[in-house]
Amino acid sequence: EGEGEGGASGEKKESDDGGGDAGAEGAASPSGSAHTGGSALVPVGSVQNLMTEDEAVLKVQCMWRSRKARNNMRQALVQVWRKRYDSASGYYFYENTVTGATVWETPMAFKRLFPHTAW
Repeated sequence: EGEGEGGASGEKKESDDGGGDAGAEGAASPSGSAHTGGSALVPVGSVQNLMTEDEAVLKVQCMWRSRKARNNMRQALVQVWRKRYDSASGYYFYENTVTGATVWETPMAFKRLFPHTAW
């Protein structure tokens, strides 16, 4: 089994024989993490951010599914809404191709799903 950062590099770790600080869980690595004896490195001083490997896997899966859902929603919005130019006023408006509705302001869904674009 491979060790985490600094595990096999010869760094000294405090032993569990009562020496050193009573509250120390392990030696800090150069990256600011402490090795707790398991397979995971945890940030020093950040107890609320601890997670098991299974929790980390779940979090990554949820993030991936969220990204896919956002991308699917973006594709659906682009198919439904069209940005049109009104030559009489000189402004753009938005047309919903499903309902036929038109609005002058950018639909809120576009503002949320395309935050850094000029939609």
